[in-house]
Amino acid sequence: FMDYDDAIRAVAAVTGTSGTPAFEQMNQVAKELGATTSFTAVEVAKLMTELGRAGFDPAQINAMTTSVLSLSRATGTDAAESAGIMSATIHQFGLEASDAARVADVLTMTSSKTFNTVGQLGEAFGYVGLVMKELKIPLEDAAAALGILGNVGIQGSAAGNAFKRFALLTTAEAEKMEGIFHVSFKGANGSIMSLIDTLETLQGSLGKMDDATAIKSLNDAFGMLGITGAAALASAGDGVKDLRDQLLHAQGAAAKMAAEMDAG
Repeated sequence: FMDYDDAIRAVAAVTGTSGTPAFEQMNQVAKELGATTSFTAVEVAKLMTELGRAGFDPAQINAMTTSVLSLSRATGTDAAESAGIMSATIHQFGLEASDAARVADVLTMTSSKTFNTVGQLGEAFGYVGLVMKELKIPLEDAAAALGILGNVGIQGSAAGNAFKRFALLTTAEAEKMEGIFHVSFKGANGSIMSLIDTLETLQGSLGKMDDATAIKSLNDAFGMLGITGAAALASAGDGVKDLRDQLLHAQGAAAKMAAEMDAG
């Protein structure tokens, strides 16, 4: 009881709702979820505190909490850590609190189908999220690319930096890329090409080169710092597309997997 009292008081302090009906509602939600899920009320209160620190209001916190718990249970990630990763991802990609279930599903499916933990994906998103927002690369596309990089051992900050370099160079220096690979990296009317189209274009160009020429072209385009990540993405373009397509249909993945975990 003392631990819960401390935890729920932290929620009140962070959200500025002490003594209000909004706080009482969060208090009831924490107690109910503590009694009906595999998480304790203390764990629920702690994740609520993380959501409050991220700027979400009490109504948003109540709506997001179940999605955070599903993500945590499905992937074996600490509940408070899951709340922090979800909050950061929502802000980085310019999403809304109402997208919490979508974020949970994408993170859950990516971590279950690739060699990445939710923590590693969250770390990678910290390096690429805001850039992806500016380049209008959807969450599912970015997660798929990072997932594929994880499969070859490029994870966390290394994956984030590699993908950020790839995305920026193929968009900001599209003309230079065209001169190296002899294909256009621009969409219709000079718009930014989608990530999947960029990977398919690059893969097609490299497929027409011998190994030595391909390596030289990748080095000229992405430099020593980016050649490994670029080569991994280019060689796995189909894999990125396949995973992206699965993520686009991931609705309910976190809740389903969490339910399966709790069924024993």
